[in-house]
Amino acid sequence: MTSDKFLGLVFVCLGTAVFFASQRIVSNFPGSGDPGPAMLPTALGAFLALLGLILAFRKRAVLAEGRADAIRGLSSDISEGPNEVVAPPVMWRRVCIGLALLLYIVSFERAGFTVSSFLFVCITMILLDEFSVRQIVRKILVGAGVVLALGYVLNTLLGLSVPGVLIG
Repeated sequence: MTSDKFLGLVFVCLGTAVFFASQRIVSNFPGSGDPGPAMLPTALGAFLALLGLILAFRKRAVLAEGRADAIRGLSSDISEGPNEVVAPPVMWRRVCIGLALLLYIVSFERAGFTVSSFLFVCITMILLDEFSVRQIVRKILVGAGVVLALGYVLNTLLGLSVPGVLIG
């Protein structure tokens, strides 16, 4: 079993568990027309299960020998195009991303949504690309914009009570 199939099935199980667990969330105002607090985790669970199915059953592209060598770093004649294959990050970057996720989980309650999400998004984006000052500054600005916009949507537009949202 390939790692894509294994992780896809893990995501299907996790998404299904979230979907069914969210069905037990009690709505404060039954019959008010409000979708209630179960809407977001239900949608996210279904979406996670769907993406897991896609990952588990997708067909792997067979690479031409030149593209495979270029991805492994043996040559540099890879052609850029809509189906460009990107090599996964090296192991130390994967470990750092996992540690950033653990830091996010631990710091969420103390630091709040905005600070912990901003740090997680920025660290992850920086670790997935090259280390240049211009790229890092750009990723920090994008991370700030994404987290502030998401906080506004969650707090103001959806009316959810998320701890530590700075805008809303």
